[in-house]
Amino acid sequence: MEQSPFSGMEFIAREPAGGQFHWRGTVLRCLHFLTCRICDPPPEVPDTARLALAFGTFLASAVLLTAVLRSWVLSVAYCGLGLARVLPTRRSSLAKIVVVLLLASLVVRCLCPPSWELCASICLVALSELCWLGSLRKVLDGEFDVFVSILFLFLGVELTFGFCPLFMHWGPLMVDSREVHHAVRVVAQHAARAAGQHSNTGEEQPAPGVGPGSEQESEHAGAFLVLSRILPLVLLLVGVPTLSFVALVYCWMFEHMSRMVQAVAVTFVLWMVLYACLSLLHVPVSHDTIGKAILGTVCVVMYHAFSQLTCVDWHAARMRLCCVTGVFLVVFLLDQAIPSGDHFCPPLLFGVLVACKLAYSTWANFLEEGGVGQFCAKHLLPFWPVPRMAVERDAMPEASAVDNAPLARNYI
Repeated sequence: MEQSPFSGMEFIAREPAGGQFHWRGTVLRCLHFLTCRICDPPPEVPDTARLALAFGTFLASAVLLTAVLRSWVLSVAYCGLGLARVLPTRRSSLAKIVVVLLLASLVVRCLCPPSWELCASICLVALSELCWLGSLRKVLDGEFDVFVSILFLFLGVELTFGFCPLFMHWGPLMVDSREVHHAVRVVAQHAARAAGQHSNTGEEQPAPGVGPGSEQESEHAGAFLVLSRILPLVLLLVGVPTLSFVALVYCWMFEHMSRMVQAVAVTFVLWMVLYACLSLLHVPVSHDTIGKAILGTVCVVMYHAFSQLTCVDWHAARMRLCCVTGVFLVVFLLDQAIPSGDHFCPPLLFGVLVACKLAYSTWANFLEEGGVGQFCAKHLLPFWPVPRMAVERDAMPEASAVDNAPLARNYI
């Protein structure tokens, strides 16, 4: 990638003595980055940032699903699954988990008041997520492609079957809301009035019910007046750089990942053609179904494009692509089969969360035992595998006693 001609120059905004106008230097540095250094090669993302992204994603999803489901049983069970990742594969570990879960259930159901039950469930889920940090780090260091595949799969499922239904349900309600329309109208009136006062063009005629002296004016005038004056400045300082950054990102993608952009566009057009044909044939098709199908297909196409950038083993890459596609297809079928309100199924998303965690634990167990050979049934257990040296050390006293038994008899 070609660097900008100003990549070697350092921009230092001169500020007056005493540190005044510090925000001006910050704005100038941001503008310099957007205009001169945006085309530089992106810096290398450290593994700590990737681990923090995965941890934050799983933690936020688990907390939100816990708040939506409001089931203390699922929270306690999920906490037990997390505790299994810090305990070795032994019978005593299972007994410890049972005792901890019983105590947690007693605390949540009996000792906590009803108003604190949700907070206690969220704390159990957060504790479980902390227990998964070791497994996430193990897979990130040992199998980077597997780590990215599982994380990309989870993000795609959350976007397709979680965010999309909520947006399609609440978006039209917010747009058609009377409160939203009234707030926008009042802000526009305050902005027009302020502009008229500053330009000395005359007094603006207020609308009925919102003029000076009215109850509504006295109640909301201060907040709406501040908002009407701050909103244009926010749109200028935030909106323009954001649009510029989005445009530059799309230009970079068209230049370096044109195949992915073409594949996404072709996928979207094909789904739209299929939807148009079904509509012409008077076949009833839900907007939710076609939207989820488009998003799921686009996620698979984007994963295939990004996986080719870091792919080393093409056979393994094809296997991961088939697994990601199969999981999306299974989740889509389950989402359509399970009845749910507003086309949003939190139990299904919680099941996908648990399945992704079990996938991480399986790969972590496989890597802990050397990462060679084939998978076996014990890798599927959520417990952390016992090191081989510890197993051999535990078995050595018994073996030595059996071997030395004839010698002892000879000395007798």
